[in-house]
Amino acid sequence: KLYADAVHKRKLYPIDIKSLHWNKPDSTLRECEFVKIIGIKYEIRPPRLCCLKLAIMDPSTGRLSTDTFTLKYHDIPDVLDFLVLKQTYDVSLNRSWPLGERFRCIIDDAWWLGTVELHEPYLDYCPDS
Repeated sequence: KLYADAVHKRKLYPIDIKSLHWNKPDSTLRECEFVKIIGIKYEIRPPRLCCLKLAIMDPSTGRLSTDTFTLKYHDIPDVLDFLVLKQTYDVSLNRSWPLGERFRCIIDDAWWLGTVELHEPYLDYCPDS
C-alpha cells in the first residue's frame, strides 16, 4: 500500500485506486503474504515497470491458491522494498537477535547503523510483521 501511495502522490504513473487488489470487496489479501511469481512482463515507458503476476501460497502447505493478482513495480527512492525473497525472510526469522545487538543495512546506496531495542510485531494485527 505504501508503494501505491508513493506512486499516486508523486504522479509517477496512473493508478486506478479502485482496481487495487486490497480495495476489492472480495479480497482476502493480508498485510504479509507468501506468493509465487507465475508470470512476468515489462512495460517500457517512463518509468520502466516490472509487471508480476502473483499467486498466493498457503504458508503451511506451499500450495498455490486460485487467488492471483498483478503487481506493477519499479524502484522508488525513499520507499522501502516490500518484496522480500522467502529465503531472506526465513533467515531473518531464524536469527536470534538479542536486545542491544548492533546491525547495519544498506538502503539507497548508503549504510545505516542500528541497535535492536525490542522484539514486537510492527503491526498489532499482523503478528508476523
